[in-house]
Amino acid sequence: MVGALVDADVLIEALRGDREIPARIDAAAGGGPRLLSVLTAAELRAGASGDDESVDRLLADFDPVPLELSTAEHAGRLRRRFGSSHGTDLVDAVLAATALDRSVALVTNNRRHFPMPGLTLR
Repeated sequence: MVGALVDADVLIEALRGDREIPARIDAAAGGGPRLLSVLTAAELRAGASGDDESVDRLLADFDPVPLELSTAEHAGRLRRRFGSSHGTDLVDAVLAATALDRSVALVTNNRRHFPMPGLTLR
């Protein structure tokens, strides 16, 4: 598996100064693309530091992934299946569906929300 999609919780840690995050993401990507869902970008922009230059620099380090209809539909099915049992919200479901559809790892600190079969978590 080559490439990694990154969850907002990991990027928030990077913004808070965790210097190990870039190496973690690079290792998960395995030389492949470092991807960012457009919904994760929205989450970061909605945060308290959303318009800071640090967010601008961080977002520039990733390839944005638009939300396609087939992935949105996949996410809806994942949300329906895992929402109640695992607390998977719609954004989590979109991230899982995106990672599954693109065959990339998902870098997250919140493993509980991502029990999907076939999903590689880093």
